[in-house]
Amino acid sequence: MWARPSSVYDFELSHDGLWTISGSATKGLFAGIQVVHVTTDDLVRGVPNKQLWIAAASPDQAVELVLAVIPEGWAARLAGGNLTTGEVELLKLRPGEVRELAE
Repeated sequence: MWARPSSVYDFELSHDGLWTISGSATKGLFAGIQVVHVTTDDLVRGVPNKQLWIAAASPDQAVELVLAVIPEGWAARLAGGNLTTGEVELLKLRPGEVRELAE
């Protein structure tokens, strides 16, 4: 379990265990769903573990939002992948919400 993120944003832990941005910080933030590539500091046979996350934010904000909820020392960058309209609708993300994609 992660500690509450420390950032310039005001975060809330939702009832379903997801971090979301609350209050006025969400204004102008939502511009689609971005895929973010995360590299952990956990090594598997000497290679860092990789994860995919999604963020309901503009490309400029997506990496910052993911970095705010992953452990310190991990790295994040835009993955450049796109989700279909159907996938976006299934996710039901709120503006400012981030989630790790399961394998």
